Amino acid sequence: MKRRILDFFIRFKNEIMTLCIFIGGICGAAGSYLYYKSILSGYRLIFAILYSTIKLFIFTPVIPLDADYSVLFELGKWLAPLGTLIGLFSIFGNVFYRIKQMLAAYGANNYIVFGNSEDSRKLISNIIKADSQSIGYLIVDSPEFIKEEEELIKIGIKTEYINFEAENYSGKNGLKNPILYEKLKALRLKRAKHIIFFDSDMENYGRLKSLLKYLPERKSNYKILMRYETNEIKEIIEADIDEIEGIDVDFFNLEERVAQELLQKSCRPCKRKTNTNLSDAESQNSEIKFKPDISQEILSSKNPIQAISSYLGQMHILIIGFGRLGRAVLTESLNIMAVNPDKKIRITIADKNIDEKFSNYIANYRQIYQMAEIGLISENVLHRDFYKEIIKVNSKNKINNIIFTFDNYKNVIIVLNRLKGILPDTDIAIRVAKLRNAEIFAERLREYYHNITLFGEDSQVLGKSFVLENETKQKAIGFNYNYNMNAAKIMGYELPKDSALSMWERLNTVKKESSIKQIFHNSTKHKLIQLFIEAEILSGSLNAAQVLESWEELLKNKNIEEQINLIENEPVMNYFAALEHRRWCNFYFLRNFSYGAEKDERALKHDCLITDWDRFLKSSKRNTVIYDFIAVLNK
Repeated sequence: MKRRILDFFIRFKNEIMTLCIFIGGICGAAGSYLYYKSILSGYRLIFAILYSTIKLFIFTPVIPLDADYSVLFELGKWLAPLGTLIGLFSIFGNVFYRIKQMLAAYGANNYIVFGNSEDSRKLISNIIKADSQSIGYLIVDSPEFIKEEEELIKIGIKTEYINFEAENYSGKNGLKNPILYEKLKALRLKRAKHIIFFDSDMENYGRLKSLLKYLPERKSNYKILMRYETNEIKEIIEADIDEIEGIDVDFFNLEERVAQELLQKSCRPCKRKTNTNLSDAESQNSEIKFKPDISQEILSSKNPIQAISSYLGQMHILIIGFGRLGRAVLTESLNIMAVNPDKKIRITIADKNIDEKFSNYIANYRQIYQMAEIGLISENVLHRDFYKEIIKVNSKNKINNIIFTFDNYKNVIIVLNRLKGILPDTDIAIRVAKLRNAEIFAERLREYYHNITLFGEDSQVLGKSFVLENETKQKAIGFNYNYNMNAAKIMGYELPKDSALSMWERLNTVKKESSIKQIFHNSTKHKLIQLFIEAEILSGSLNAAQVLESWEELLKNKNIEEQINLIENEPVMNYFAALEHRRWCNFYFLRNFSYGAEKDERALKHDCLITDWDRFLKSSKRNTVIYDFIAVLNK
């Protein structure tokens, strides 16, 4: 009870203070008038009332305690000083927290977030909660976002108002604006653990360009993270940044990260196999390991890739909801869920007005049909025609995964309840902003579905570990280093003497992103290798890492032609080389590249963009197969 009263007081202290001051002042003035009206008149009466009322607020009433005064003066005598006390505590409390913040800042990690949004505020709040020894600076250029400043100060967040546009214009003759310089200097940018731009694409880049003028010393010393929303805008920004010497910017798309995390953890690289000897109930409620004896069939096949492809089947994902997250799931699945070089991934998208939404999507990804077979269902998910369409789609090509990307858990429950007899073997992923009640329903639905994953909770997505402590970049740096080392060993070159970091820093942003995408697909490759071991397509005495080591040994001390012949004639090695090439093609297709007889990156042409593997092996680019396979060897 005491805690509730205290919380209420803290939450509404400003309102309570205002009431005390207003009511205390009125009561004090009225009580003073009633006491003095019989004694004084005219201006002396007015000044006596004012003096008496003011004295109440400084704890020194002028009317004696034993005097005959009204109940109104008694109320004013208590309420007026109470209002003063609350005001003093509020002022000194803020001063205390500001002093505490200033002292702590000298030994703390500083996080600087630029952003006029609720997401920005949630992010900086969660960062500070996760790192108690840190100070957060929320930089806004609109006064309306400086709300609840007192509360933010108490949890270690300082809000700064900097209007870059207005203050940049005030600089003359290309000189630095002294006002803006002093404001940025006060942020102690050199001490910043991260500088994060967390608004829209254009605002983020405009602020970064302004900030670059004021960054002292070597700009690569600063850890800069920029959120982006549109891939094409990001590519323009990347090209511009590549021309700025000494600056390293990491790009971050919230929905993309959520999609990557989901697809890596919850989606299998092949269809679920069921044992027909079991009852329907057993099939629905058991995880069946299925090991068909197909190793000889694959090894003896004239087209081993086709044989393995038939064994895996066509990956089919149903995406329900095509907002920003739905678009990110589609884009990332073209990389992470690339499991079959012989068959395009099948993606069905369901949403109201999907034709218009998908038309807007392909305006940015013009090569989408080079990567996937796309089906569209333009129906309300609660309408009976929606279920008819799902049944029809599933009967033609069994759905592997259903991913709900809209945040309406009630509708998700209804949909899954209606589909429970139709898709028992399908993996389900559900976007949930708040986990509390969702998990209860999920447990119930797991009686009908083998695998339900809840993802995208706000506290996780807008958290320090998710946004800042992403291990992917470090893995990508390691991948690039291992790739160069393996290439040197396999090709017989002198081993590079550069560090992993220096190799990374020499890459342009496109090459860096390519390495990052390969990291996400690595988990898919390793799942496939494990699957092939379990199916006895590969030796059961080896694990995935040992398989990769054995392939590396096979390629050593051979010339390129011998290496490529070996890869081509070994069915599983050939499959993975073809798979990596298909994934690599998808990476460039997503950047709107197309095939050109001569490579011209400015014109978005590349001479290796040949998706037919047999044709690629017979082309003039055959020697580059080794580079596809070296990417496979990363453990």
